[in-house]
Amino acid sequence: MASSYIGKVLDNYRIIENLGIGGMGVVFKAIHIKLDKLVALKMIAPGLAMNENFIKRFEKEAKALAKLHNPNIVAIHDLRSYNDQWFIVMEYVDGINLYDQIRKNGAYKWQEAIPIIKQILSAIGHAHDAGIIHRDLKPNNVMITKQGKIKITDFGLAKDQSSLMQSKTVSSGGTLFYMSPEHVKGFSYTDTRSDIYSIGITFYEMLSGKLPFENINSDFDLRETIVRKEIQKPTELNPDIPPELESIIMKAISKNPDKRFQTTVEMLEAINKYSTKQGYAVKKDRTIKLSKDKIVRTEEDKKNISQDVVKNDQKKVGKLKRWIIAAVLFLIVLVIYNFYPDFVSKKKDVFVSNKYSSLSISSNPENASVFLNTDSIGITPVTKYQVNAGIYSLRISNKNYISIDTSIHISDTLNLNLSFSLKPKIQNEYVENIPQKESLSEVKKSVFNASISVDSNPAQATIWINGKNRGKTPNKITNLQRGMYNITIKKSGFEDYSTRIRLSDEKTYFITSNLVSTTGILSVETEPEGAILFLNNKQIENQTTPIQMNQIQVGKYQFRLHKHGFEEYTGSFEIKPNKSQNIKTKLKQLLGNLSIHALPWGSIYVDDQLQKASTDIKFEMTLTANKHKIKVVHPTLGFWEKIVDITANDINKIVVNFNRQYAIFINCVDKSGSPLEAKIYADEKDTGFVTPQEIILRTGVHKIRVKKDGYTAENEEKEVLIESKNNKPQIFVLEKVN
Repeated sequence: MASSYIGKVLDNYRIIENLGIGGMGVVFKAIHIKLDKLVALKMIAPGLAMNENFIKRFEKEAKALAKLHNPNIVAIHDLRSYNDQWFIVMEYVDGINLYDQIRKNGAYKWQEAIPIIKQILSAIGHAHDAGIIHRDLKPNNVMITKQGKIKITDFGLAKDQSSLMQSKTVSSGGTLFYMSPEHVKGFSYTDTRSDIYSIGITFYEMLSGKLPFENINSDFDLRETIVRKEIQKPTELNPDIPPELESIIMKAISKNPDKRFQTTVEMLEAINKYSTKQGYAVKKDRTIKLSKDKIVRTEEDKKNISQDVVKNDQKKVGKLKRWIIAAVLFLIVLVIYNFYPDFVSKKKDVFVSNKYSSLSISSNPENASVFLNTDSIGITPVTKYQVNAGIYSLRISNKNYISIDTSIHISDTLNLNLSFSLKPKIQNEYVENIPQKESLSEVKKSVFNASISVDSNPAQATIWINGKNRGKTPNKITNLQRGMYNITIKKSGFEDYSTRIRLSDEKTYFITSNLVSTTGILSVETEPEGAILFLNNKQIENQTTPIQMNQIQVGKYQFRLHKHGFEEYTGSFEIKPNKSQNIKTKLKQLLGNLSIHALPWGSIYVDDQLQKASTDIKFEMTLTANKHKIKVVHPTLGFWEKIVDITANDINKIVVNFNRQYAIFINCVDKSGSPLEAKIYADEKDTGFVTPQEIILRTGVHKIRVKKDGYTAENEEKEVLIESKNNKPQIFVLEKVN
């Protein structure tokens, strides 16, 4: 199917090449003929284009992506249908997926993996904020551009699509390997924490180069391992993984969702805390090499894009010039470094080699900023910072101390440990209180160390002092100097607490705050259950009554309860801090009328209950405004059956005429979409026709199947309701028997 589309034009898009085959169809690289813009087209396979479930899933993916606007999520441009062929027009990502990258280059160094995981967390966090759960996150769906930028794609399982969930493992790209235990149990059990599990497994695979299921051969054993058995730690596969990162991974893939990171923000904070502690300016060492695009264009295409070709050639010439200039400058620096070493030592500009050394820097007091060639490399103590051999300018800076400026020479493969003692500045703030007769040495003796002990209720709130993160409560911050300090205590779900304190004595100052909650609890129950809740006209997705919301923001709300077949219930309420708001109501049922006439006659059933036997006159009854199964049976002409949505306060009229006949088109294709000739059977009788063919059938439900020697059908038999001229064509897919 994929190869047959190459070179074709669909609605102004010329298909260039096949990018991959997914569960629903094919992704193509294409070019917009008029705009000369490269895009990706995600297309439903022709054999599935008539399947309503797949079309609905396709539309849901498009709607899910359309809500998202994040640089790390592939952008959607349009959803189109051309000659009954549905496709999504998406941003074209020129890169490689993370799965292929790992298979090609093996495990990542943690310094290389962290920028990728941060971008994934940012993208999925954005989706979660928009109320969307990816549910199929895996390395195959993480694209990496040539510039190292991450693009998340394939939101085909986003939102509630449990009836479409794939259970196959390897054939579906390893989906099961990255599923959370609750996802394996059932699609309806998942929430945002299921995506966090998938990110954890992805991080596991990046750092270890393997998945923890390498020796499992069956679906059953794999599911048992995910749901019940202990998963081996990634350090068992790669001992070089730092223990702190292993702890982050194991928390993310905990079998109990309550023991995982509850949000992507929490996981991102843990990773940032580790990066800051290491003092690393994370490097993007890994580059992606891609083959040039092999685009076949017609003469018309070449004419349309000729101007861009000229521009691209000009860019290449400019780029070549810049490379030549850079090479000349490099040679000049190399000559100076080798023949004029004294000159080099006097300059702050540095020539470095490609060999790494290790640099550790400590200071007294700690928490001093460290700059190497004016680039910040962290706060003391800085440990094992990787740096090339060469000559560097070094600056140690602390607000209340005199900065140290020096230069250092680092030899190849040297482990250099440096320690600096900072001298305090003479602060005008307290010098004015010292008698003029005192000497400078006496002023220095007045320098002191104070402490601030910070606590909060509840605990584990973040402490910010003068704009810097100083850990979680309860905590004691020491080695502070005389002066004014701005202190803010922050915790999610609570109002920020801020204060100012002046340190004037050499002692411990105590700050204790009772944080004010910004959330309350909402409980909603209805009789009957299953109502949809709207708050301020926004639907609470993936939940129906009874609903329990344990962290709802304080404030006033308008609410609406909707259940099909019942009157809507509306009202208002106010959420107060740490208080519960309970709403209980009985919904009023709506009624409608059904009028049904069977010709020439028949027996009428409603919800499988006989209402009228062998009647040829109109039958009327009152029903609840809901969906009901209506069935009319004739002993020789067959039966008619349909789910009818009864409209409230209205007469729903139905006429079933078994005397009428209508045409329906039957076709048959193989797995690749190529047509096949097969015998057509209706109601277990050979019609005498072969596909493709239009056959005539009487009003009612008919069982249709096709048969061809040497082939077997995916759907051996279909039940089709015939009741009008506009009958949907029926397409059967046959597979050749080996």
